[in-house]
Amino acid sequence: MLSLSNAKLLQNLLILSDFVGRIDVGGDEEIAITSLRNDDINAQDTLCVISGENNGLDIVITDFEDGVVSLSGNDKTLSNRDMIGIVSIPFDSYITQAERYLKNDFRNKGAELDNFLNTEQLEQLHIYKTLSLICGDRRNSTDQNDSYNANFQRFETMYQTEFSNLLADYDENEDGEISTDEELIFKGQVGFTR
Repeated sequence: MLSLSNAKLLQNLLILSDFVGRIDVGGDEEIAITSLRNDDINAQDTLCVISGENNGLDIVITDFEDGVVSLSGNDKTLSNRDMIGIVSIPFDSYITQAERYLKNDFRNKGAELDNFLNTEQLEQLHIYKTLSLICGDRRNSTDQNDSYNANFQRFETMYQTEFSNLLADYDENEDGEISTDEELIFKGQVGFTR
């Protein structure tokens, strides 16, 4: 039900990218990034658009040669100077795992994730939980000098704060529509009565 791109994760924590740079020559099926070296990229890596008109977009890389990146199934024109990140291994499993955590946390509050019809209102919550899971897996110690541990703690705190202060449209009567009295009724710290 929830949707989250790798690009939106990188927008919040750039250290997760294997490469960060700017597009030198834009396009849709091919773009040029002169700072990109052959050992920075492989076919099937994910190009994540971090800035520009198409920010938040993930595109599969099909080929790379002499600074020219070929893109698979892309119908959006990427612009000169858009910032991109590349990830070799997408974070899709973490995105799915974070959604399961959200579903469980909402269920513990007496709410069902499927009753939030405007999933954009839950996006930041989903981002924070996903980043918390990624950083939790990558940390080496509980020391504050470990940047992944520091980011794990930061995003977990942000998740808890966002969850407890969340205002979102909630289809309480489960009729598939948000009525006026259901707009922005979910408040994370208040449980529902059924």
